[in-house]
Amino acid sequence: MKKELTESQRTIYIRIKELLDKYSKPEISKRMIYIEEPAFQELYNLMQVIGDGKDLIPKTKLFVKKLLDEWLRLFESLQVANKDRIAEELNPSSNDNGFGFSSMSILYELGCTSFLNKLQEYTDFLERKYDIERELA
Repeated sequence: MKKELTESQRTIYIRIKELLDKYSKPEISKRMIYIEEPAFQELYNLMQVIGDGKDLIPKTKLFVKKLLDEWLRLFESLQVANKDRIAEELNPSSNDNGFGFSSMSILYELGCTSFLNKLQEYTDFLERKYDIERELA
């Protein structure tokens, strides 16, 4: 007999799944680097619900810690990227050294994709461990 998810765990799973299903990974990764975009705001709100991760089910001992650490790094880098983007838009000729937002945006997209892959890995884990797809059907 498989353990049941708590209501909070189920809610978090559903919110992650809805976010991942709403956008394709390339699309959401491109859109998340603009922190004013709904895609980023939805992820930010989801991570506020997740909070300290106590309602996440650890896939491994360090999975939740690594997920939360990766979110913090991603969040901080996207804030910096957004400031760089705005500065570049205001003064396009000032940043011609190859390290401006437009040249670095692919790296931010990769960071977003990596984090989204971790969220997908988490939902896949829950689906296998708790037969969630069948349970929610």
